[in-house]
Amino acid sequence: MLTYEVRPIHGVKDRPFLWDMLYEMIHIPKDKPPKELLLRLPEIRKYLEGWGRAGTAASSPRRREARPLGPPGTG
Repeated sequence: MLTYEVRPIHGVKDRPFLWDMLYEMIHIPKDKPPKELLLRLPEIRKYLEGWGRAGTAASSPRRREARPLGPPGTG
C-alpha cells in the first residue's frame, strides 16, 4: 500500500522540482526541445518566473520518505 502525504511547495529549494515538472507537463508529440531550450521561452517561463513571491502557493503529493510522486497543484 502506497502511503503518501500532500506537502506544501515553497521557497528556493523547491524551484528545481517545479521547473522539472513544468517541462514534463508540456506535451509536444514529436521532437520535443531539450528542457534548457524550452524553458527559456517567455511564453513558458511566465508560469514560474518569480516563484516564491507573496501570494504564490502549491502542493505536491509525496511518499512519506519525501520522494515526489507527481506534479504540483497550484492554488
